[in-house]
Amino acid sequence: MTISLNMIVNFRKLFPSFRKISQCSRTFSNVKNDLKTEYDAIVVGAGHNGLVTAAYLQKSGKNVCVLERRHVIGGAAVTEEIVPGFKFSRASYVLSLLRPQIITDLELKKYGLKVYLRDPNSYTPLIKPGGLDGKARSLLLGRDGEENVRQIAQFSKKDAEMFVKYEHMLERIVAAIEPLLDSNPVYLPHVLASATFKEKLSQLPSLKSLLQSVPSEENDVSAFTELMTAPTTKILDKWFESEPLKATLATDSVIGAMISPKTPGSGYVLLHHVMGELEGIKGAWGYVEGGMGSVSQAIANCATDHGASVFTNTPVSSIIVENNEARGVVLEDGTEIKAKAVLSNATPKVTFLDLLPQGSLPQDVELDLRSISYESPVTKINVAVKELPNFLADPNKQKGEVMPHHRATIHLNCEHSDLIHDGYLDAQRGTFSKSPMIEMVIPSSLDPTIAPPGSHVCLLFTQYTPYQLRDGQWDDATRNLYADTGKCLSDPTIAPPGSHVCLLFTQYTPYELRDVQWDDATRNLYADTGKCLSDPTIAPPGSHVCLLFTQYTPYELRDGQWDDATRNLYADTVFDIIESYAPGFKDSVVGRDILTPPDIEKIFGLTGGNIFHGSMSLDQLYTSRPITKLSNYKCPIKGLYLCGSGAHPGGGVMGVPGRQAAQVALKDLK
Repeated sequence: MTISLNMIVNFRKLFPSFRKISQCSRTFSNVKNDLKTEYDAIVVGAGHNGLVTAAYLQKSGKNVCVLERRHVIGGAAVTEEIVPGFKFSRASYVLSLLRPQIITDLELKKYGLKVYLRDPNSYTPLIKPGGLDGKARSLLLGRDGEENVRQIAQFSKKDAEMFVKYEHMLERIVAAIEPLLDSNPVYLPHVLASATFKEKLSQLPSLKSLLQSVPSEENDVSAFTELMTAPTTKILDKWFESEPLKATLATDSVIGAMISPKTPGSGYVLLHHVMGELEGIKGAWGYVEGGMGSVSQAIANCATDHGASVFTNTPVSSIIVENNEARGVVLEDGTEIKAKAVLSNATPKVTFLDLLPQGSLPQDVELDLRSISYESPVTKINVAVKELPNFLADPNKQKGEVMPHHRATIHLNCEHSDLIHDGYLDAQRGTFSKSPMIEMVIPSSLDPTIAPPGSHVCLLFTQYTPYQLRDGQWDDATRNLYADTGKCLSDPTIAPPGSHVCLLFTQYTPYELRDVQWDDATRNLYADTGKCLSDPTIAPPGSHVCLLFTQYTPYELRDGQWDDATRNLYADTVFDIIESYAPGFKDSVVGRDILTPPDIEKIFGLTGGNIFHGSMSLDQLYTSRPITKLSNYKCPIKGLYLCGSGAHPGGGVMGVPGRQAAQVALKDLK
């Protein structure tokens, strides 16, 4: 079902008394005449990190303007009313990682930030009863340790005991590495070899944080190494024996990443998602009143209250570079705005490869930038429903009553880690998962401001959906390209007169076969799939026919596009799965907003649809984020800084890249 004008009209009739709630407590200018010709600093993009940058710079006395391409601020931390009366956190949807010091420094509660803490945190319903007694229907986890033990003991008494130790291990590692989140990355070879004495002194706080990040206990050092390098499945298999506990925990290791729980290094993403803190509670997550756009709004309120200017509908087309210095920006309408510093909240690809004049960066830097992975498995589906989902595993007690599990992240298709891995394999083959991993949240279960009375906002974070689908066509160019991968060569010196040698280079032949062994019969069977034939009756004198039987050439190629039909087909697949857990869900849907990876890229400017501004793999973290030569928020062009999630420490609504980039720029602007 897609949103139509008739639906909107009918919805207004259905809820005539519902008062539309404005996302913004104040408006921002999109009038060109309000723009000055020069500022101390220009921030490109009004995502939450860009707004944090602007707030810190403006509070320090700099004259700052923020230029936003869209009609609304927030980037991916945004609230939009796509279906009338329903306010969607259209991209990011829960809060935890925003650093407490940033909340304090920018007085975000004073400027309107209100958070509803969630408890419980996680709910995994089962299609079929299971557990030790064969009657368990769900797994519910939260802040109550005793209740967690009781819930897990349904599936394994050993796991119930180990879970407490597992959580304590994660808490110790998070406490050890937490200082790294609030400090600039230190590239030790540079500090030791080429930095001046003054530069070395300036690195002392970051060096201290780096030293503090080493876990103090020997076992924790081993666990930390595993989290950074090992597959999540290996880590969880060592701690636990039962599903769905392992699958539920494994979801955190793959969120937003085109990886499987079986991918080496996936454990770090798991750690990244337990680093948060809200209201002084470590690891707590919550819903923001008014949606995630209220986070961005509060930051913008702080920035503008101190004198910053924020302009929407003001896209930047290029960054002005003169004598290897950033001197301002050019808008799409040709307007030039000068500045002493330009700070970009865009992705590294957009910032350095799209906005900069060609040839501005050294070739080796540009080569490294082009190698950054922006793969994304994410399709976000925002749904307006007229009633709460009613799960078979835990039926609603009465219509409209919010139950504890409605407040949690609801994991669907997560009874077993192999289900997640199978979804990943589908995407690797170029198709969207036929049985996708689904995370459902219902923020209106706690926040009454985002939906009409009795109705709810249901946000679905799903994967795996590749950026490009396997629905392309074979054309002449593709046929010829493939044909060039195999050739039959004739040389009179290597065969008797009248005969020829035909060399066939083939693949894929595994070292070990699944059902049989490689023997003479198997070798000959495989060899018979390709033959070179010589027959004087079928070719001109001196020429020959060479027949090549090759594989694997799929009927459809992986170079297709997402269109409305495909989007809706995928959304229907997701809804069918939800229906199997909560019958009646499909009938409750009022409207939906489907955002595939290309949609996320187009709407929010996130390259490849990657929600982290680049993958959070080990090779793209700390001093390698976004690349080693640009890991300190600077670049070879003086006065140009990266302040988005493509910089350390990475993605999530954290605010740290924005704050750290502002602090680096302030030192240079003195």
